[in-house]
Amino acid sequence: VICEAQRNIFEVLFGLNKMYVHHPAFKWMPYNVERMIIKPENLYGRMANTLIGEPEYSVQELEVLIEELLHLVEHHAPELNITEQQKRIQYAK
Repeated sequence: VICEAQRNIFEVLFGLNKMYVHHPAFKWMPYNVERMIIKPENLYGRMANTLIGEPEYSVQELEVLIEELLHLVEHHAPELNITEQQKRIQYAK
């Protein structure tokens, strides 16, 4: 579940940054994150810690990252209507 959430976060960020990533393997993430202009603060470190940290911490950190990601989408891609996604996320909490 954690890896799937991370993959989804990265896919949205690749879109926001207009990046085509041919092979989005985690081993290439430092390079890809460095190239991103639009991203949450300390993205790579936070994502790496969700893989090695306690599950409770990892889930909480991913929730925070998703909230930050939604704010980035609202700010940098206001033409996208993400109301439904926001409702689903609030419901899942």
